[in-house]
Amino acid sequence: MIFFAFLPFIFIMLFWRWLVLRGLEVREGFLAAHVASGLLIVLSTEGLTAVTQLHFISLLLFWLLALSIMAFLLARSPGALAWRGPAFSLTLIEKVLLGMAAFIVIGVGFIALYAPPNTWDSMTYHLSRVGYWRQDHGVMNYPTNSIRQLVYSPFAEYVILQLQVLSSGDRLANMVQWSAMVGSAIGVSLAASYLGVSRFGQLVAALLVLTLPMGILEGSSTQNDHVSAFQVIVAGCFLLKYRACPARRWAFLSAAALGLAVLTKGLGALYAGAFLVVWLIMPGIDIRRRLGWPLLAVVMIVVVGAPFFLRLTQIDRDPFAAINSGGTVTMGRVGPLETASNALRGLSTQLATPWQSWNQAIEGAVIRWHQGTGIDIVDPQTTSGTPYRLMYYLDEDYMPNPLHALLLIIASVAFWFIRGKSLSVWFYGTALVFQALAFCVLVRWQPWISRFHLPVFIMAIPLAAFAAERFVPRKFLAGIVVILFMAALHPLLLNNTRRIFSEKSMFRFSREQNYFSKHAWEYPVADRVVALLKKSDCREVGLKLGGDDWDYIWRALLGDGFRVEHVGVTGPTAAFPYPAGDFHPCVVLDSQAKNKPHDAIYNGRPFVKAAESQDLTVYADPNYRKPGS
Repeated sequence: MIFFAFLPFIFIMLFWRWLVLRGLEVREGFLAAHVASGLLIVLSTEGLTAVTQLHFISLLLFWLLALSIMAFLLARSPGALAWRGPAFSLTLIEKVLLGMAAFIVIGVGFIALYAPPNTWDSMTYHLSRVGYWRQDHGVMNYPTNSIRQLVYSPFAEYVILQLQVLSSGDRLANMVQWSAMVGSAIGVSLAASYLGVSRFGQLVAALLVLTLPMGILEGSSTQNDHVSAFQVIVAGCFLLKYRACPARRWAFLSAAALGLAVLTKGLGALYAGAFLVVWLIMPGIDIRRRLGWPLLAVVMIVVVGAPFFLRLTQIDRDPFAAINSGGTVTMGRVGPLETASNALRGLSTQLATPWQSWNQAIEGAVIRWHQGTGIDIVDPQTTSGTPYRLMYYLDEDYMPNPLHALLLIIASVAFWFIRGKSLSVWFYGTALVFQALAFCVLVRWQPWISRFHLPVFIMAIPLAAFAAERFVPRKFLAGIVVILFMAALHPLLLNNTRRIFSEKSMFRFSREQNYFSKHAWEYPVADRVVALLKKSDCREVGLKLGGDDWDYIWRALLGDGFRVEHVGVTGPTAAFPYPAGDFHPCVVLDSQAKNKPHDAIYNGRPFVKAAESQDLTVYADPNYRKPGS
């Protein structure tokens, strides 16, 4: 079955080949093919949801039709089967850089393919909603106590959903972020080429992306920050191209990429807004394109996200209020000092290292600045999560990028000493400044802010390569990249949740145990409960969980033979019907039971306690055959 999950990838390859035959540069064709496949994924997901037919056969037919069309177009294209190698030869240094890039790409890809999804947010909402959509044959709303499953932008999960439906499992779930990591490196190299950076500098730019510690950790996870960053850099690439070449294809591709960026993560709207503003104010663009492209971009954002936005209005008439019900990310108060506070805390977060004396010195300086200005460093209007502190933690939620941050700071200073910068460089640089400024103005500091910075880092790297080429000799620049590569081995090999080496290596545990890498102490309880359920006749399992409790783990362990739904739902989603029809659980897994009473009522029906642990109580329907009997 896993073969069928590669049909979208085969489509991308065929479409890429067709675009290159039509004159696009290889990287342009690669990125354009990904935009096209993204639009098809949205179209098929939402279209099949409308008729409640999102299942294996319908998706298989959809992608076979898409492949048939591409095969027909390729058959009519001269030279479709001809292969020409690159018209250039690589220097020794460039071969070494490519070798390092390949090592990271293969290493992260192996981890992504071998390890099961085990990111905390994936267990609570990223993959949880994928499980419900797959069960319900569509991405419609459903009753849940984890509102984030319904209100957060879903594009990355649409891709995972299609892979799961086509492969009947989550083996390829992590590969979505890995693909975005590779795509981001390609996009950054293309953006650098548009800025006038040499081939060597483009390779350096790609390596800077691939050696980002946060990027490496996220590249084997089911978070969505790399997917978001990929869409943003693709939009930046095609917008640069459209600025230089007024062909309508570039306008459409850049606008479509922004639509996908907004549908991937709410913060995509921030980056899209920065692009729109800079496009309107920068010189050197004729009036037709100056006004036409922003209109096209807004239309694409609305069209691509329309079904999702409409579902948000089922939760709250104000879709922005619906999104905020999942957790407030935006600032509660905006001002110059608040913006400076965010900038300082965000930058210092990226400068964390394994050495506590350094971290404490940075923390102390930031705290003293706040005390001197009278700004509360833990103000709930500007801060979410735990109080401010620096962490160097090999985890896809918290990992900083200290070496890259220092290099980007140096490059940003050097940039201003470069004379004769082209309008394309100024346009791209201004867009980056607006994006970073908007981020500091509008987004609260939170302990996991480092992963939110990923699109900004990736957008900044082409400019860093542009500046580096003008001040740093090639051999010295290659030496810097080698240092970054060596440092990148740390997160690559010692990922906190997907380790290759150490006594906690993922190879020492079963796939089921590796799901629990962040909750290892709960595996014995979950394994026992699942074993009892599989021995019983019960196939409808209710979940009474909190908003940050692990949800997906039960579906992953139980498999496809069980129907899993939330029960005892409160809040705005309680009124939604179960899309798969009436639900009568025979067992309820309750993490919220207060004092663990013997009797409980779920969905109007009585249940009695069958088993309990410190964090979970199992309730069974007394009128149903008990689990394990």
